[in-house]
Amino acid sequence: MPGLMRALLWVVFVLVVLVAIPLLVRIPINLNDYRGVVADKASELLDRKVTIDGDVFVTTSLWPVIEMQGLHISNAPGFSGDTLAELKHARVSVGVISALYGRLRIREVKVEGLTLNLELNEAGDANWVLFDASEATAEPVESKPAASGAPQDGKALRADAFAIDVLELHDIDAGYLNAGVGEEQRFHIDQCIGSAGSGEPMHLDLEGSFLNEAYTLGVDANSLAEFLGPQQSRIALTLDIAGTHSKLEGSRSMRNGKYAMDLQVDMEVADLSDLNDLLGIVLPPLTDIQLSTHLTAEPGRAALESLNAVIGDSSLAGKLIITQEAQRPKVQLTLQAKTIQLDDFIVEGYGEAAPAENDTPDESDTTKENDTPEGAAESSAAERPRLYDPEALQRLDVQAEIQIDELLSGDDNLGNGELVLSLEDGRINVEPLRLQAPGGELLVELSVKPGTVKTPGRLRMLLDEFDFSVLARHLRPGTDLGGVFSVDIDLELHSNGFENIFAGANGYIDLLGVPVNFKAGVIDLWAVNLVSSVVSSSVEDDDASVINCMIGRLTMTKGVVLAEQLAIDTSRIRICGKGDIDFNQRDFDLVMAPVAKRAEFFSLATPLAVKGDFSDFGIGPKGGVVAVGTTAVKFAVSPITTPIKRVFKGSLPEDGADMCGLPIGPRTGELEAVVGC
Repeated sequence: MPGLMRALLWVVFVLVVLVAIPLLVRIPINLNDYRGVVADKASELLDRKVTIDGDVFVTTSLWPVIEMQGLHISNAPGFSGDTLAELKHARVSVGVISALYGRLRIREVKVEGLTLNLELNEAGDANWVLFDASEATAEPVESKPAASGAPQDGKALRADAFAIDVLELHDIDAGYLNAGVGEEQRFHIDQCIGSAGSGEPMHLDLEGSFLNEAYTLGVDANSLAEFLGPQQSRIALTLDIAGTHSKLEGSRSMRNGKYAMDLQVDMEVADLSDLNDLLGIVLPPLTDIQLSTHLTAEPGRAALESLNAVIGDSSLAGKLIITQEAQRPKVQLTLQAKTIQLDDFIVEGYGEAAPAENDTPDESDTTKENDTPEGAAESSAAERPRLYDPEALQRLDVQAEIQIDELLSGDDNLGNGELVLSLEDGRINVEPLRLQAPGGELLVELSVKPGTVKTPGRLRMLLDEFDFSVLARHLRPGTDLGGVFSVDIDLELHSNGFENIFAGANGYIDLLGVPVNFKAGVIDLWAVNLVSSVVSSSVEDDDASVINCMIGRLTMTKGVVLAEQLAIDTSRIRICGKGDIDFNQRDFDLVMAPVAKRAEFFSLATPLAVKGDFSDFGIGPKGGVVAVGTTAVKFAVSPITTPIKRVFKGSLPEDGADMCGLPIGPRTGELEAVVGC
């Protein structure tokens, strides 16, 4: 019996050693012959088709290490792509004991070379949700202190069904597609370092690039199981990219089987134009922007409530709602601006554009659709559109209402106003833009559709006795220049955008300006006594000639403007204009002729012709050398002819009352002629 007992003890000891060694000591095992079995088990666990093309090794112990190459995880049914994930090399250490209790505990994950194709389909399902973490049965445990920036909700964290102690990812290429919104976006992760231990918050730090812009991203959540699962999860994101710092904090949940976000968003933008590459559009270079809002989002709808934006000294508050319609997203924007400082929105060069083509096809003309020069499509596709370019306007529909309590230009208060704007199928409708200024009211109504073909539109503009001393002080601080300016424009448009909006238009353009403290100066040299004008201009003269008013009543027919009334009145002369401006050919042919209010000795009074292209025109005597010779003769004989003219010809009023009181506006009859013209 003693010998039998000793033999039995030896057998037990050997068995214990044989069992303990694999559990306590890591012994590498080549599993290449069992890749199919491993892939089948992984497919069953993840509910995805899994294949392994490279080597597979595993070590024994209670924390076995699995290394594999060439892993491929297929997408689930109902998603567009065939692949969810592919990786070159991965090393994973998994806890055996926790797995026996239905929990997946990972000590470390190290991945090199991973491609992910993340997708949210139209039903709101995500292809990265691999299991339902809410099925874990463990009791909640007390959470450890959250990492810096992690969301805090005051509740104890539950035990996780899935936990990772150390996560290291390198060279990751990821794509995200929201099937209900738009095209896939891809970004690169140079490295991702983080952890999500059992009963601990999840924290990730990412560095990489997106559309050639470097970024850093911090991600925090209550737990990895909550982050991956469909139940509500607290999250916090911190993103720095293209000079923009963003912080988002709140929760992600599932409502009626669809994912939803509820986040507080705070952003600081150094220069808005730095986001051009990311958004694929040319934005104005506005600087020093701060934005805060409460974001709620679910498939097909996103809302920015309690929206507050500060741009320099300007501030706006309101809300923005985005819904996914059948063809394009629809944006509804309501803003109340306590203060708008125009100086904050003055950006040089943003509105400049290349010269528009003269021969723009009509909307009904289909014969020119295929006459695009070879390579032109590729060239325009490479250019990012501005906000008002056709490509940008076709991306979404907009309904916007903006109220402005105080509109400032420097230190000047321009009053208050409102803007009601809509964008539908690429057509811009302003109905209306209204500015109630201390010196008058501005009203603008506009309908125009930028594009490759000419389309009908309308422009209506009323400016009633606007005090332009504000503009004068803006251009020359401390000046005493002022006066009132009135505009009445009513045009039926037939254009293809803003670059040449008046091409093909019909209607009228009326302008009337009554300036204050504007000296006539060199203008009077044109037609009054040359000697006395030169002398008076060289000394202080309280009675110096001033500009009384300016009037222009222009009729437009198919883009060609005819000057029915065009004149400038000073204390001493009246300048009369006639001719036409062709917005189709982008040129003009005008003649400006001065008329002294009474016959003058030694007067020049030579009519000037203004002729040429909008960007390249010339000014010279009408009639050329002959006109100059005629003027010289009149100048020489003026001592003889002037007394006769003063006896038999009346003079025009010095204050120009006969002209400055002429009406502007709708054509109700034949226009009254300007005396002297």
